[in-house]
Amino acid sequence: MTPGDRFVVYSLGKPFAALCVHLLAERGLLTLDKPVSVYWPEYGQHGKQGVTVRQVLQHRTGSPMPGRGVLGVLAETFAIPNWAKSIRRVEEATPWFAPGSAPAYQFFSYGFICGELVCRVTGKKIEEFFDENFARPLGLTRTSFGLPRSAWGERVVIHGRGAFLFNWRRMREAVCPSATTSTTAREVAVFYEMLRCGGCAGSARLLGEETILAARKPSSDGEVDRFIKAPVRWSQAFMLGGISSEGPGCIMGRKSSRETFGHGGSSCCVAWCDPARELVSVYLCNKSVPDPIGFAQLRDLSDLILDGCE
Repeated sequence: MTPGDRFVVYSLGKPFAALCVHLLAERGLLTLDKPVSVYWPEYGQHGKQGVTVRQVLQHRTGSPMPGRGVLGVLAETFAIPNWAKSIRRVEEATPWFAPGSAPAYQFFSYGFICGELVCRVTGKKIEEFFDENFARPLGLTRTSFGLPRSAWGERVVIHGRGAFLFNWRRMREAVCPSATTSTTAREVAVFYEMLRCGGCAGSARLLGEETILAARKPSSDGEVDRFIKAPVRWSQAFMLGGISSEGPGCIMGRKSSRETFGHGGSSCCVAWCDPARELVSVYLCNKSVPDPIGFAQLRDLSDLILDGCE
């Protein structure tokens, strides 16, 4: 592969979608503490009437995914290439837990909810909104929600767990901000460097500094996530550092500061920013391994990078 080839980065793309929503709030086009159903009435069914936009960003809707168990995961996965079908599944979902009561990681639905909010408020697809407000100003020519049809020859082939699904052309080209974002390590680093610099890229300001601070504000401080079943420090767009235990919550390193923010992608990718160290780190891999091993590898790699910066 070459540095310009495009990886699928799974959940590492979630902050891209979340910051689109934060940008709408910054512009006064939506209010984070209003219910999602104010902007998207069909969402307010089956106990979700009071779920706020902020609770979506915090993984506190109480609805990790529309179905349950292995069959629920499979149904949600195979619905990914059909945006309308995925949205209907989100609308018809019933919360597993009381909304707002605890963090419960929204597996794929996080990106669909963010994307549909962008569409309902602006009339634009989230991939168009992201390209207009982030990708083009930053010069991210190889970052997109879903792989463009013209870029099929630039894809990085996936190996290991889930390889069949994420090498399937229809899946790889689908727009699912929670799972099918395509990008390069350098372009993810450019995005996080913009955040580290308070929303500025050169002379252009893409996000307000207060908006970034709000997106980084902790919403759970090491609580056990009820879907992941491990402690995670969530903010309102990112995973946060400062956790030394096992599992996905520590993939930014056991030595990471509590101000570190970023996100993982499956158990094979991680991106993070440590503002105090003035450091951005991005690691993308095309081999998916079992979760405990993959998370440990990402944790150890992050610690090696932090050791090298002491």
